[in-house]
Amino acid sequence: MEFDQAIKPAKKEELYSQSQSQGEPNKQSEKPLIDPTITGAKNWAPLLTRLNDAQIRDVSKYITMDEFTIEVNGGSRTYKRKKIKTKDYRELEQMRARYASMSSSMEKSELQMQVFQKAAAAYLGMTQEEFESCDFEELKRIIDVQNVRTNYGVPNSDQITL
Repeated sequence: MEFDQAIKPAKKEELYSQSQSQGEPNKQSEKPLIDPTITGAKNWAPLLTRLNDAQIRDVSKYITMDEFTIEVNGGSRTYKRKKIKTKDYRELEQMRARYASMSSSMEKSELQMQVFQKAAAAYLGMTQEEFESCDFEELKRIIDVQNVRTNYGVPNSDQITL
């Protein structure tokens, strides 16, 4: 099957159902045909604010910690934070710069996982096998905070408030 015509995106006025009542066929109704939360960023603002607040809580929780317990292979493993070596940090930053300039989403996703694996090895001493079988959600939060800690240092605990 070949496609010989392009379908143009709908115009804004076409996204709303037409009111056929009261003899006004061109009057737009209040209800959109397409959910505005999908098309309008302002409706995402409350959720994004809550997510940002959660990220700030994670930073506050992990920034002063030196030991982290992460689920690996169905069990718990405790890792002790290591200071990152300049060579490792340089390589991570070069990988992040390459990531930012890439256009292929498949290549980007693979490079992003390589960045996390390298950071997990540098900050926690995590092996490739442990990385592949760990709770990634927890690991990602910990690694993200370690990068913040490397860049900004550790504030006094009385300076951390929510």
